[in-house]
Amino acid sequence: MTLKMSILKLIEDKCKNDLKQDPTFPVGLDSETLFLKFIRSGISKALILKELQELINEEKIYTLSRYYISSTYKHN
Repeated sequence: MTLKMSILKLIEDKCKNDLKQDPTFPVGLDSETLFLKFIRSGISKALILKELQELINEEKIYTLSRYYISSTYKHN
């Protein structure tokens, strides 16, 4: 699995879990948690940011605020 797909899966899984818990509350993942997970694996913050920007450009994710990221995953 590519880094971009790993990032997207992590965000989507968090969103799906949040929706199960409370569908009225905004869902997503804080960027600190995202960065820590991948930086601990030896991946640079610059590369993570590049992949995040590509996902935003592809409209797979969006930012809810400066530090909070969500998926465009649609809950049925």
